[in-house]
Amino acid sequence: MRGKRWLPLSLLLVAGLSCHRARKQLTAAPTPPQQAPATPSAEKTSSSKAADGFDYYDKSEFKSGGVSASVDPGGYSAAKEVDSYSLMLDYAGAEGAAPGRGPANAASTPPPSTSELSRWTESQFLAQGSDRLLNHAIAASVQIFQAGVARFPDSVKLHTGLGIALTARGDYESAIASLLRATDLAPSDPRPYFVLAKAYAGASHPNDEVAKRLDRLVSLDPRNPQALYYDALALEKGNGANQPVLAQARSLLERSVAFDPNFAEAHLQLGIVYAAQSRDADAIREYQAAVKLKPSLPAAHYRLAQAYAHVGQKEAAQRELDLYERLRKPSSQ
Repeated sequence: MRGKRWLPLSLLLVAGLSCHRARKQLTAAPTPPQQAPATPSAEKTSSSKAADGFDYYDKSEFKSGGVSASVDPGGYSAAKEVDSYSLMLDYAGAEGAAPGRGPANAASTPPPSTSELSRWTESQFLAQGSDRLLNHAIAASVQIFQAGVARFPDSVKLHTGLGIALTARGDYESAIASLLRATDLAPSDPRPYFVLAKAYAGASHPNDEVAKRLDRLVSLDPRNPQALYYDALALEKGNGANQPVLAQARSLLERSVAFDPNFAEAHLQLGIVYAAQSRDADAIREYQAAVKLKPSLPAAHYRLAQAYAHVGQKEAAQRELDLYERLRKPSSQ
């Protein structure tokens, strides 16, 4: 491949909310490099639409199959009420949540005094913390959410908000602790689990407690493709060379793509597992599916190039590598 060098997998990922962080083990696929904010869909109602036109659901009960992973990986069920929690969850799914991006210390409003904080309600902590988060004032957002959970220790929303803000700051271990608490406070609400999975993607070390929570998410809705996908990622973290673990992860991912054939990232991860099991033809098939479904997914082109090279298809490998490098170049705009 004249002059071309294979790059380590860590270079092919775009920084973002933990799902976008580079993975250190070979068998761990990058989570979606670009995730659009969650969009209202199946449960939308026009009667309760807010004045600004947004339409979100803010109930905690589990909604089986309420989100299509192919359209909205890591999102949540849509329906009827705009609030800070919904907007904050939108932020969690957006590329703009990248650590270090934006004016991290510039709050959109002056910091509250201790006296003011002592009078705030849970909703005020949520609104103020979310406002700063959405304006990229990450440090200020963390401080407000920390004060909020100190005052309202059983608030699922505040623990989730703190987890999102800490993840945006790159403090993954602390984020995981807050999000584990959120999943335990509302075990039937899928939203904190998905944010937890994203934070865990950036963590340096395996965490058995995260794996247990994601197992619980699968038990809540065994047909949810996102739940299966994130459970597989958690299972593989730190165990990528373990063949029994790979077999279990493969089963989860095969179910994920069966329930949602359009889930490009699940196809990519399944291909990586097949490659680790020396199933080259199966790996190539899954990588091809991923690039067909999401041509803008750099990691899929990179992995497909590797797979083609491994089976001696040099021209095809070069073509995919060129596509990968083109996608990695910064936009001229």
